[in-house]
Amino acid sequence: MEAGRLYQSLRGRLYRRLPVLAVPLGLLDWAPGAKPGTDGRAYFAPPDWFAAADAEDVLLHSVLHAMLGHPWTRGRRDAARWDLACDMAAEFLRQRLLDRPLEGLYAQAFYACGDGAAYSARSVYARLEGEFPIPQDELREAFRRDSHEYWAAAAQREHNDENDSSRRKAHGRDLHRVKAERIEPAHEYSHRAP
Repeated sequence: MEAGRLYQSLRGRLYRRLPVLAVPLGLLDWAPGAKPGTDGRAYFAPPDWFAAADAEDVLLHSVLHAMLGHPWTRGRRDAARWDLACDMAAEFLRQRLLDRPLEGLYAQAFYACGDGAAYSARSVYARLEGEFPIPQDELREAFRRDSHEYWAAAAQREHNDENDSSRRKAHGRDLHRVKAERIEPAHEYSHRAP
């Protein structure tokens, strides 16, 4: 499959630039999708997208989302604000990993987040709840690189996995209790003198 080879090539170029990301890059196989993005298990993109000039930057952005747990950790937060906070945190980290300076709107937003807050989606989210010097629509336009449409399925899968795990643990405790109740006392062995 041509798209699969193109993805492997793109992933290989990114790996050569940032070998520290070998494991997360290796965990995301390509799957056909309408838009580039990840659900944390696969990297989705249309087959013709891999020739895009910014494909490497977008892939890195998505890998960072998966590494930082963004698809699974929204909880009850506002979806639009959470998406923006995740994009900002991923982009700040991407710029840092690639040793690129923050300029223009990126620099303004980074410093508006405050000390150490810019790399954490939770902290950025909290800053966006209050007054932020840059309108959120403008920030979305600048920081959005990939689609988050795959995140809902990822979050649902995570929720189902947690429920299954809880049921297995509860079932395991029940089985353990039942087995413990069925164990008969050990037979006493009499020691006969010869």
